[in-house]
Amino acid sequence: MTKEKEESAKKNTKSSKGSENSKSFFSDERIKFITGIVITGFALYLLLACVSYLFYWKFDDSLANAEVVSGAEIKVKNWSGKSGQFFARYIVAYGFGYGAFFIPLIFGTLGLYLLKFPKIRPLGLTGKFTFATIILSLILSYIFGEANGYLKSGPGGAQGYFITEWLKSFMGPPGTGVLVLAITIAYLIFALNVKPESFALLIKPLLNLFKRKPKEPVTESEAVAETSDEETISSESEEENLKSAQKEEEEPIEFIVRNLNEEKEDEFIEPEETEIETIAKGPIIHDLDNEVPEIPEKEEVPINILRPEADDILSEKEVEKIMENYDPRLDLSRYKFPPVSILKEHKSETAFDNSEVFENKENIIKTLGDHKINIRSISATVGPTVTLYEIVPERGVKIARIKSLEDDIALNLSALGIRIIAPIPGRGTVGIEVPNKKPEMVSMRSLITSKAFQETKFDIAIAIGRTITNEPFIVDLTKCLTFLWQVQQDRENRSESMQ
Repeated sequence: MTKEKEESAKKNTKSSKGSENSKSFFSDERIKFITGIVITGFALYLLLACVSYLFYWKFDDSLANAEVVSGAEIKVKNWSGKSGQFFARYIVAYGFGYGAFFIPLIFGTLGLYLLKFPKIRPLGLTGKFTFATIILSLILSYIFGEANGYLKSGPGGAQGYFITEWLKSFMGPPGTGVLVLAITIAYLIFALNVKPESFALLIKPLLNLFKRKPKEPVTESEAVAETSDEETISSESEEENLKSAQKEEEEPIEFIVRNLNEEKEDEFIEPEETEIETIAKGPIIHDLDNEVPEIPEKEEVPINILRPEADDILSEKEVEKIMENYDPRLDLSRYKFPPVSILKEHKSETAFDNSEVFENKENIIKTLGDHKINIRSISATVGPTVTLYEIVPERGVKIARIKSLEDDIALNLSALGIRIIAPIPGRGTVGIEVPNKKPEMVSMRSLITSKAFQETKFDIAIAIGRTITNEPFIVDLTKCLTFLWQVQQDRENRSESMQ
């Protein structure tokens, strides 16, 4: 029993593996794309064969089916060759006639669907084209019949001809015509979304032709004109003109009202005799949206325009004379700089642990090694808040590959975020900045008491912080103001913004 179970389990695993392989084969996008190209090409080939069959069917009809796969000495005029002649004969002559032109469209729909063309629904279009093939074949066979052997069985093909002949013998020609018309209307309504109202509009003019027109009454003057033979031709013409004028005055004008939504029969409404009222001159329809209302003219209000000019601008020479002997410290001669002792001295409670550097080093080497990137050397520069790891990759390694691993390195280092400098200018190395797990505080006192700040030659020195090499970062405020002033020159209202 155990052996049978093991054998059945092996068979099930093999069958499951085979089904998975077949699914993966048919779900492969490359297989779908190639199949779509083949089916679309076959559709174009078949369409070309059907078109050329309409012109050369008599000449190529002598080709037997056994001669399709024959030597090159036997030729046909069909543009798709002997195989195209073979397919076109079976789907056009022995098939559906002109309705067979929908068959290449069916194959084209499947091919374009596999090629992922937008807005193509294969099931719906295939069904519509299939019914169109059959219905067009029935219509042409019912109207034209065999057509003296055109395309062997008529424009509807052999299938349409035999089906309509059987229906005529079963239901008669009128019944067959009603059935074909009903099938055609049903197809147009469901497949092409044709509204039934459009068929009513086509039928109404045909019904109006069969309606009887009312006879016009004959007046006594007309009877007298017919019986009088002695009157001349000129007098008859004058009397006819007078009679036509009287008819126009007496007979009312026919006014037809058609209600297309309710599909009622036409009604003739005779207008009642009403007194003619005077109509005011002007347009009957007023466009309220585009009509410009008449605006009464108003008197113009006078306005006084004043444009004051600056009169207190000094020349450059006058400004230089004023600034020559100016000492900005005279106004603050008694001012004393605050002592450094008012600032607190902050020191880190714990010393930096080198084990964090070694751990990060191993993780960086391992991450790069997983992606087959070897390095020659690595060095670390520990800063107050960030540690810079400089690596020298092996020859032939692209820097873009290292830069693309920024997220992977951050994940392996469990860091909030890293920055890769590839390469570091002037060094020929790749830098990886990693935040320290325990950052040190950079105090203002350590910056002000530094030798670089005390011996600086800047006019207005500002200490911003420390670099990764633990050197004070100092800037000159006067140069910053010059930069801000240059930026401000490009803006509007610069004098107000500088105030």
